[in-house]
Amino acid sequence: MKYRNSTTSIRVISQGQSQARFRMRTIAVVFFCATVMSTTLIGCGLNSLSLPVTNPPQPRLTPALTQTTTPLPTATDLSPSPTPVDPCALSEIASSENMVIAFTGKWKNSDGIFTVHGDGSQRTLLAPQGFAPTWSPDGSRIAFLVKSAATREVHFTNLNGTEETRTAHLYELHLVNPDATGETVIPLGDVSPVPAGSSLALDWSPDSHKIVLTGETEDGSGIYLLNLEDQTLTNLAPPQKSNVGAMLARWSPDGQAIAFQTPFDGAQDSFFRISVVGADSRNLRTLNSDTLAEMEPQWRPRHGTLLFISRARGAAPQLFSMNPDGSDRRRLTNTEAEEKIAPVWSPNGEKIAYIGYQIASDSGSSSTKITERLYLLDGDGADQEILLQDEVNSLTLRPPQWSPDSRYLAFARGKADRFDLYVADACTSKVQRVAQSVSDYSPSWSP
Repeated sequence: MKYRNSTTSIRVISQGQSQARFRMRTIAVVFFCATVMSTTLIGCGLNSLSLPVTNPPQPRLTPALTQTTTPLPTATDLSPSPTPVDPCALSEIASSENMVIAFTGKWKNSDGIFTVHGDGSQRTLLAPQGFAPTWSPDGSRIAFLVKSAATREVHFTNLNGTEETRTAHLYELHLVNPDATGETVIPLGDVSPVPAGSSLALDWSPDSHKIVLTGETEDGSGIYLLNLEDQTLTNLAPPQKSNVGAMLARWSPDGQAIAFQTPFDGAQDSFFRISVVGADSRNLRTLNSDTLAEMEPQWRPRHGTLLFISRARGAAPQLFSMNPDGSDRRRLTNTEAEEKIAPVWSPNGEKIAYIGYQIASDSGSSSTKITERLYLLDGDGADQEILLQDEVNSLTLRPPQWSPDSRYLAFARGKADRFDLYVADACTSKVQRVAQSVSDYSPSWSP
């Protein structure tokens, strides 16, 4: 493995033969009422990539990035887009049976990569090992992760200042065509991907040439950019030696910037902030705020503004929007005494889906009762509605993902190690189970 500045050259190898179940990293946020499942946390054929092969010794990754004061791009930098179509107003309803979902499913006591049509038909195994599939924007490939047998030690600093050492597995990124052909394997060196709860672990660039991910090295947790054309891995944000580091990296609609969540001052894991960095690794900026935490940034399609969760001291978290330079902050929700996680924009930029829940102790027993809801609201915060609601003993909903026509939502639902995949119609509120025995990682729709 060869390094150029803060960039790692990675070679293609044959598919690994050993993989064990990846244990999801749970993010414990001290001010949340319960375990956060998303700390907010898939064509044409393409055969194996023709890329240079190198095999030098693997040195230590040493990022050389610093924060700058160069102004970040504003939302108005994006070119105007056509007026979006309301999927609920169409005379001919797009059927979910013509759309395909990639997901992590159970296969011979392990996790494998599957596809299924939106009506539950044609379940197909793409790869017998892997997790967290994500479809490329051009529809040509599905990326997913596979854990190798090799391990290494990772060192972190806890909130109380004590040092922590844990064993981390090495990983490979796999690319496969939607028909299960042309699989390419890219080892990620000493960078171990870290999914934030069950949210998408990988995020494709709009041009389908790069992937951004959260990764751990012996230096801590940071944000890394993988160029699929020359197979280089670049550190976009300096690793932080805290047991919860930077995460949830997401591409801007124009492909020029990446937003992510990072611990404030690097050590206080509950005090998150949002950072933005250029796709060229320049102009890293952490957006200032006087709130307790700001998390789970999501870019608005067609507009380029950021949706995020903000939590003030002594108050319930709320959804906000702002420009990528931190200006024009607008509050979108007003529901009190309710936690909020996993906000996500519809592809047309007109709707937001998110999960809300309230936790109450049962006075007659030691059990906990949770009111769990899947919400929809307009992009300006108006017309909030409940798409799904249930009373449960533990959180069952996992982060939803929109279909490309902005009508359907796919999500895993269940408890412990038993989850099923569901599709909800945002126009009719109809919910249908489309696959059983799945993992709780987020599904990904074909474009």
